[in-house]
This record gives sequence, C-alpha cells and structure tokens, in this order.
Amino acid sequence: MKRIVNERRYAEELLDSKQINVKRPNKDINTIIKYYYEENPKITKQELIGKVNEFLLEATQDELAVKRWQVTVKDLVSNFMGYAPKFKGLSCVEYVTITEHELDMIMDLDDYELEYIAFAMLVYLKIKNAISGRLDNIYVPNDEPDVRLIKKISGLRLTVKQTALKIKELQDRGYTLNGIGRTVCSKLAYVDYDSEDRLVIEDFTIGNINLYYRSIVEGGRLIYCQECGKLVLDTTTGAGRPSNYCKKCAKDKKLESTRISKGYKK
Repeated sequence: MKRIVNERRYAEELLDSKQINVKRPNKDINTIIKYYYEENPKITKQELIGKVNEFLLEATQDELAVKRWQVTVKDLVSNFMGYAPKFKGLSCVEYVTITEHELDMIMDLDDYELEYIAFAMLVYLKIKNAISGRLDNIYVPNDEPDVRLIKKISGLRLTVKQTALKIKELQDRGYTLNGIGRTVCSKLAYVDYDSEDRLVIEDFTIGNINLYYRSIVEGGRLIYCQECGKLVLDTTTGAGRPSNYCKKCAKDKKLESTRISKGYKK
C-alpha cells in the first residue's frame, strides 16, 4: 500500500525498534511527526523538529546522517504543520472484512485471474474506506488504485497490459463502473457491507493479501512461519501433520534434523 494502513502501530514499532529506513526515510519521519503531534497537539514547530531529531539520533547513532537530513526534517514538519488543524489523527485500521455475498459474487466469475483481480480491487477499497471511515462502493476521490497496484495485490503473473484487459473484462461483466484513465475504476458493483462476514484480513502486506483468497479457494489455514515470520498458506490435510513453517524453513529444519540424527555438526 502506498499509504500506511495502521500508522499508530507503525509509529510505535519504529519507536520501540529504534530503526528507520536510512535510504528512504521520509515515510518513517512523516509517521513519527504525526505520532508526536497526536500525543501533544500543542507542540510547537521547533519542539517537533527537536523530537524528530532525537528519534533519528537514537535510531541511527549517526550525528552526520541526522545533520544531512535537517532540510528534509524541517520541510516535512513545515508541510505537516500547514495542515495540522485538519489532521484527524493517525490511521489505525486493524482489519477489514469480506462478506459472504462479496465472495460469492467473486467466485461466480468462474475465472481464476478475474477472481483474484476482483478480490484485490475489493480489498483495496475496503482498506481505503476503513481509513476514511466510509461505507460505500466508491473509491476515495483521487485515490483510486492504478493497474500496477492491482496487479501486485492480486499476486498474478500477468503484465500490466494483461491486467488492464482483465479489468476491462470485469467492467464488461458489470462488476466495475466508471473506468477512468490509468486508474482501474471509481466504483465496484459487488460491494456488500450488509451480509455476514466470512473473511477477516489483518495483514495488509501487498504480497500477502492474495493468500486470503487462496485460503477460501484451496482451503487450509494461514500461519506465520515460526522461523522467518512469513505469512503462508498451510494446506496440509489428511494424515499429514500441519506445518508451522514456510516451505523453505521446513526444508531447512528437516535437513538440520537429519544432520543431528546422523551425528553431523552444523
């Protein structure tokens, strides 16, 4: 997602870990600015700059790097203070839900690629609506997803052009309305907030969202690998023992177990 879905959690993780993306710090700095302002709306511009610099020094332990970022920090704080009176607080979306009717509509497409694209578009809409507090089927104006983003969320191995053609097919079938320019559409026709929730999405990582639909189509359970933390779909059934690891870590664990059983050293 271009925008952080849960800014409060993200800011708290930054502050706890004392880490920052040193190559592209702007997103992290912006989030920290919002956090400090929300904690103290009466904070002055200079005080806010000082708080951000304190965090950056703790995170990097590099005074020279903090000095290099001074122009950036001052600009970001100035920009924020310009719209601070309209600031509604850090976004704090914990999850979004997909309803029974919405999933039925998507599965009725009976086309693997169309289904994943329709699911990606729906989840993006639900996330944006949760952030803005809306309950409708229209994308937030000027914040419609572009084709590249939907392609990434869907997890499909399609080109951008192929994805655009699939989205056009969804429009032809009445699932999307008002296609505009490079954006995929401005309205979805299969949104339903009233029917029973069937799927809860809590991980908004772009590469993970499609796994939630896979869990519906293929069955199985979503787990976080106990070794590397990656979200994976475990489809072990029957006599097979449920796994707590992704395929790579499970393989590594098996090799390690074999070495130990044969008396080999690591």
